Amino acid sequence: MKTIRLLLIFLILIPCFMSCKKISGPKIVFETDEVHFTQEGGSQTVSLIEGHFSKMEIYQKTGVGNPEDEGDGETYLKMDWIEVTKIESKVEITTTPNTTGEPRSAHILVYELDRGAVIKVYQDR
Repeated sequence: MKTIRLLLIFLILIPCFMSCKKISGPKIVFETDEVHFTQEGGSQTVSLIEGHFSKMEIYQKTGVGNPEDEGDGETYLKMDWIEVTKIESKVEITTTPNTTGEPRSAHILVYELDRGAVIKVYQDR
């Protein structure tokens, strides 16, 4: 009797799982490798918009590497996921309003990356 119940439950649950849409991950809504750090404070401001974004990845340039790496012959080290709404040890974020809703105006100051970086900002789907 238990096996029949388990079989029925199993047969009911399979179509439920198969009909569920695959949850896609976050998509990149902003990406730049034009981040070059000056001696003044060791920081660079990148224009983004806060509120539309969920997470951000920072890749530090570590030197010349394979041309496949980010397409420019540099080697990159992934730093970490960073919540865009928080101030972390190496990222400071401030925002200004945007009436059009287009990606525009938050400022991300990235510290302690002396060879430049690639910044990728993601939006949850």
